[in-house]
Amino acid sequence: MICQKNGGHLASIHDAFTNVIIGQNAPVYFHRLWIGANSLTTKNVWEWTDGSNFDFIDWRKGEPKNTSDSMCASVFMNDGYWSAESCFTYKPFVCEILNTDTITTTMKTTAKTLSSITAKTTITSVRTTSTVTDATYSPPSLPVVQNCDSGWTYFAPTNSFYCGNYSSYLTWSESEKYCNSIGGHLTSVHSDLENRLILAFVKYMGCGGQAPWLGLYPVDNGTTYQWTDGSNFDYQKWYNSYINAGTCIILNGFCTDDIWGFENMDCSQLWGVICKKA
Repeated sequence: MICQKNGGHLASIHDAFTNVIIGQNAPVYFHRLWIGANSLTTKNVWEWTDGSNFDFIDWRKGEPKNTSDSMCASVFMNDGYWSAESCFTYKPFVCEILNTDTITTTMKTTAKTLSSITAKTTITSVRTTSTVTDATYSPPSLPVVQNCDSGWTYFAPTNSFYCGNYSSYLTWSESEKYCNSIGGHLTSVHSDLENRLILAFVKYMGCGGQAPWLGLYPVDNGTTYQWTDGSNFDYQKWYNSYINAGTCIILNGFCTDDIWGFENMDCSQLWGVICKKA
């Protein structure tokens, strides 16, 4: 999202020269960073976020791992090799922006004057969002907004949009009404990958705060559960393997956990809000 706001994308690499350019400049700031390679759209099929051809690779031996949680690529600055990693790991990044400026040159010749040559070149730009020692950390191509007023985050594997609202804590019914008012519902969760995405929102907005409400609610005194968005109840990850029928559900866990679990809470309690829409 940060690269897109500046008119570019996470860097795509199509030859060894570009790989070297990034490798020569990036170590000034950090030692490992995100590039635009990812397999988010189709499992084990790698592509660039800018849509260009995936015609050059420089994977480290044994890479890409092609596991369910290693769908984004980073580059090692000490040797330039790539590694597949969890998209929710915080790393610095490199943006690539097309330069459309016009370069005018003049040749001293009696035959002809050459002018107005439009040069299409690629600028590799290192951008930062905040200072952490000598590096800046930000999610890769999975931007997270702190408040729904700022916009929605699109996540390709689920073909859905997400946003978080931690400016105030709400009851379950208030949270669902809030999401409805902006065109969505409290988020549903259908896979470990989507679970990690929701957790990335929580950590980005300050993991020490409140866990978020889910759009999951019980019917038949907890015999059956449904999502408020009407999607199938095809995934469940209960916190400490515990189900307490008859109450509303949050996504809860420790900040160091990779996956959080569903936990029953009184519907009148106040928790964070993460909305989702198709």
